[in-house]
Amino acid sequence: MTVREAADILVGAKKLYLSWEGTVRELDTEDALMMDAFGMYQVSKIMNSCEPDCFEIHIAAKPIKEVSA
Repeated sequence: MTVREAADILVGAKKLYLSWEGTVRELDTEDALMMDAFGMYQVSKIMNSCEPDCFEIHIAAKPIKEVSA
């Protein structure tokens, strides 16, 4: 699953965060540049955040973009 696909599934969430190697940033799905930069990264896991109805999308420790077949 990619970050873009995860964001599409979690469309009703209050906030989404993107996390990798201890870094956490809010994911703005309306920001085309941010989605171009991170959208194709593979997701390693999705967790509930500390806030209600908020989620952390963890990408692989070494970012891996989806490869077209």
